[in-house]
Amino acid sequence: MATSTPQEKDEKDVTCLLCLDIFTDPRLLPCLHTYCKKCLEDLVSQCQKKGEIYCPQCRHEVKVSSCITCAQVSNLKINTVANDIIAALALTSEENADSPPGCETCDANAHAWGRCEECYQLMCEACIASHRRIRVTKHQHIESMEEIRNKGTLRSSVPQFCHIHEGERIKLFCDTCDELICQECTIDNHREHK
Repeated sequence: MATSTPQEKDEKDVTCLLCLDIFTDPRLLPCLHTYCKKCLEDLVSQCQKKGEIYCPQCRHEVKVSSCITCAQVSNLKINTVANDIIAALALTSEENADSPPGCETCDANAHAWGRCEECYQLMCEACIASHRRIRVTKHQHIESMEEIRNKGTLRSSVPQFCHIHEGERIKLFCDTCDELICQECTIDNHREHK
Protein backbone atom coordinates (compact mmCIF):
# COMPACT_ATOMS: atom_id res chain seq x y z
CA MET A 1 0.00 0.00 0.00
CA ALA A 2 1.46 3.36 -1.04
CA THR A 3 1.70 6.07 1.57
CA SER A 4 1.42 9.73 0.70
CA THR A 5 4.01 12.30 1.62
CA PRO A 6 3.11 15.19 3.96
CA GLN A 7 3.19 17.53 0.95
CA GLU A 8 0.75 15.31 -0.99
CA LYS A 9 -1.56 15.22 2.03
CA ASP A 10 -1.43 19.02 2.31
CA GLU A 11 -2.19 19.37 -1.42
CA LYS A 12 -5.21 17.09 -0.98
CA ASP A 13 -6.40 19.22 1.96
CA VAL A 14 -6.32 22.40 -0.16
CA THR A 15 -7.89 20.96 -3.32
CA CYS A 16 -11.33 22.25 -4.26
CA LEU A 17 -13.73 19.35 -4.85
CA LEU A 18 -15.59 21.35 -7.50
CA CYS A 19 -12.73 22.36 -9.84
CA LEU A 20 -10.15 19.82 -8.54
CA ASP A 21 -7.45 22.51 -8.40
CA ILE A 22 -5.65 24.06 -5.45
CA PHE A 23 -8.01 26.59 -3.83
CA THR A 24 -8.16 30.08 -5.26
CA ASP A 25 -9.61 32.46 -2.65
CA PRO A 26 -10.97 29.64 -0.42
CA ARG A 27 -14.34 30.38 1.23
CA LEU A 28 -16.14 28.51 4.01
CA LEU A 29 -19.78 27.47 3.78
CA PRO A 30 -21.75 27.43 7.07
CA CYS A 31 -21.13 23.65 7.23
CA LEU A 32 -17.37 24.46 7.26
CA HIS A 33 -16.57 22.86 3.90
CA THR A 34 -14.32 24.96 1.69
CA TYR A 35 -14.48 25.80 -2.02
CA CYS A 36 -12.96 28.38 -4.34
CA LYS A 37 -14.84 31.67 -4.38
CA LYS A 38 -15.38 31.38 -8.15
CA CYS A 39 -16.65 27.80 -7.83
CA LEU A 40 -19.17 28.90 -5.19
CA GLU A 41 -20.29 31.81 -7.37
CA ASP A 42 -20.88 29.36 -10.23
CA LEU A 43 -22.77 26.99 -7.91
CA VAL A 44 -24.95 29.81 -6.56
CA SER A 45 -25.76 31.14 -10.04
CA GLN A 46 -26.81 27.63 -11.16
CA CYS A 47 -29.04 27.05 -8.13
CA GLN A 48 -30.30 30.56 -7.40
CA LYS A 49 -33.69 29.93 -9.03
CA LYS A 50 -34.41 27.22 -6.46
CA GLY A 51 -33.55 29.55 -3.57
CA GLU A 52 -31.14 27.08 -2.00
CA ILE A 53 -27.87 25.31 -2.63
CA TYR A 54 -26.50 22.15 -1.07
CA CYS A 55 -22.91 21.63 -0.02
CA PRO A 56 -21.48 19.15 -2.55
CA GLN A 57 -19.72 17.27 0.26
CA CYS A 58 -22.24 16.92 3.07
CA ARG A 59 -25.46 17.99 1.30
CA HIS A 60 -26.08 20.61 4.03
CA GLU A 61 -28.72 23.05 2.80
CA VAL A 62 -27.72 26.70 2.46
CA LYS A 63 -30.55 29.13 1.79
CA VAL A 64 -29.44 31.39 -1.05
CA SER A 65 -31.85 34.18 -0.25
CA SER A 66 -30.92 34.41 3.43
CA CYS A 67 -27.26 33.44 3.33
CA ILE A 68 -25.62 34.01 -0.02
CA THR A 69 -26.28 35.33 -3.46
CA CYS A 70 -23.65 35.61 -6.17
CA ALA A 71 -22.74 39.07 -4.90
CA GLN A 72 -22.52 37.85 -1.30
CA VAL A 73 -20.13 34.92 -1.82
CA SER A 74 -17.30 37.32 -1.06
CA ASN A 75 -18.88 37.88 2.38
CA LEU A 76 -18.31 34.24 3.32
CA LYS A 77 -15.40 33.73 5.70
CA ILE A 78 -12.01 33.14 4.10
CA ASN A 79 -10.43 29.83 5.05
CA THR A 80 -7.16 31.25 6.41
CA VAL A 81 -5.86 27.80 7.34
CA ALA A 82 -6.13 26.72 3.69
CA ASN A 83 -4.43 29.95 2.58
CA ASP A 84 -1.57 29.33 5.00
CA ILE A 85 -1.12 25.74 3.81
CA ILE A 86 -1.08 26.95 0.19
CA ALA A 87 1.57 29.55 1.10
CA ALA A 88 3.64 26.91 2.90
CA LEU A 89 3.38 24.55 -0.07
CA ALA A 90 4.53 27.32 -2.41
CA LEU A 91 7.48 28.07 -0.15
CA THR A 92 8.60 24.45 0.00
CA SER A 93 7.86 23.49 -3.60
CA GLU A 94 10.69 22.26 -5.82
CA GLU A 95 9.98 25.04 -8.33
CA ASN A 96 10.98 27.63 -5.71
CA ALA A 97 14.18 25.81 -4.69
CA ASP A 98 16.24 27.68 -7.30
CA SER A 99 14.59 31.08 -6.83
CA PRO A 100 14.02 31.89 -3.17
CA PRO A 101 11.17 34.24 -2.25
CA GLY A 102 11.87 37.89 -1.55
CA CYS A 103 12.39 39.61 1.78
CA GLU A 104 9.11 40.61 3.46
CA THR A 105 10.59 43.20 5.81
CA CYS A 106 12.38 45.65 3.50
CA ASP A 107 11.98 47.25 0.07
CA ALA A 108 15.32 46.05 -1.33
CA ASN A 109 13.76 43.09 -3.23
CA ALA A 110 16.61 40.92 -1.94
CA HIS A 111 16.23 37.14 -1.73
CA ALA A 112 15.06 35.79 1.61
CA TRP A 113 17.71 33.83 3.51
CA GLY A 114 15.59 32.85 6.47
CA ARG A 115 12.44 33.32 8.50
CA CYS A 116 11.97 34.39 12.10
CA GLU A 117 9.91 31.72 13.85
CA GLU A 118 8.32 34.30 16.14
CA CYS A 119 7.54 37.11 13.66
CA TYR A 120 6.99 34.68 10.79
CA GLN A 121 8.64 37.11 8.36
CA LEU A 122 10.93 36.06 5.50
CA MET A 123 14.13 38.13 5.67
CA CYS A 124 17.18 38.91 3.57
CA GLU A 125 20.70 38.77 5.05
CA ALA A 126 20.66 42.48 5.97
CA CYS A 127 17.31 42.23 7.75
CA ILE A 128 18.41 39.09 9.60
CA ALA A 129 21.49 40.97 10.83
CA SER A 130 19.29 43.87 11.98
CA HIS A 131 16.83 41.47 13.62
CA ARG A 132 19.68 39.95 15.63
CA ARG A 133 20.84 43.38 16.85
CA ILE A 134 17.47 44.60 18.16
CA ARG A 135 17.02 43.90 21.87
CA VAL A 136 13.41 42.70 21.55
CA THR A 137 14.11 40.30 18.65
CA LYS A 138 17.74 39.24 19.08
CA HIS A 139 16.84 36.01 20.93
CA GLN A 140 14.27 34.90 18.36
CA HIS A 141 15.28 31.89 16.26
CA ILE A 142 15.90 32.51 12.56
CA GLU A 143 15.27 29.40 10.49
CA SER A 144 17.25 29.18 7.22
CA MET A 145 15.46 28.63 3.91
CA GLU A 146 17.25 25.28 3.66
CA GLU A 147 15.82 24.22 7.04
CA ILE A 148 12.36 25.31 5.90
CA ARG A 149 12.60 23.32 2.67
CA ASN A 150 14.02 20.24 4.42
CA LYS A 151 10.92 20.07 6.63
CA GLY A 152 8.88 19.29 3.51
CA THR A 153 5.81 20.95 4.94
CA LEU A 154 5.14 23.95 7.15
CA ARG A 155 1.58 23.04 8.06
CA SER A 156 2.20 22.47 11.74
CA SER A 157 4.26 25.62 12.14
CA VAL A 158 2.07 28.09 10.26
CA PRO A 159 0.66 30.58 12.78
CA GLN A 160 -2.78 32.05 12.27
CA PHE A 161 -3.00 35.82 11.97
CA CYS A 162 -6.02 38.01 12.63
CA HIS A 163 -7.78 39.22 9.48
CA ILE A 164 -8.81 42.44 11.26
CA HIS A 165 -5.58 43.35 13.10
CA GLU A 166 -2.70 42.84 10.69
CA GLY A 167 0.30 41.08 12.17
CA GLU A 168 -1.52 39.97 15.34
CA ARG A 169 -1.50 36.23 16.00
CA ILE A 170 -4.74 34.46 16.81
CA LYS A 171 -4.28 33.07 20.30
CA LEU A 172 -7.71 33.30 21.95
CA PHE A 173 -11.24 31.97 21.52
CA CYS A 174 -14.36 34.07 22.12
CA ASP A 175 -17.08 31.78 23.53
CA THR A 176 -19.74 34.45 23.04
CA CYS A 177 -19.08 34.78 19.30
CA ASP A 178 -17.75 31.24 18.82
CA GLU A 179 -14.65 32.40 16.93
CA LEU A 180 -10.89 32.63 17.17
CA ILE A 181 -9.54 36.10 17.95
CA CYS A 182 -6.32 37.98 18.69
CA GLN A 183 -5.44 40.02 21.79
CA GLU A 184 -6.44 43.28 20.03
CA CYS A 185 -9.90 41.85 19.25
CA THR A 186 -10.56 41.52 23.00
CA ILE A 187 -10.23 45.29 23.29
CA ASP A 188 -12.11 46.27 20.12
CA ASN A 189 -14.98 43.97 19.22
CA HIS A 190 -15.10 41.39 22.01
CA ARG A 191 -15.00 43.50 25.15
CA GLU A 192 -16.76 41.81 28.07
CA HIS A 193 -17.26 38.61 26.03
CA LYS A 194 -16.40 35.21 27.45
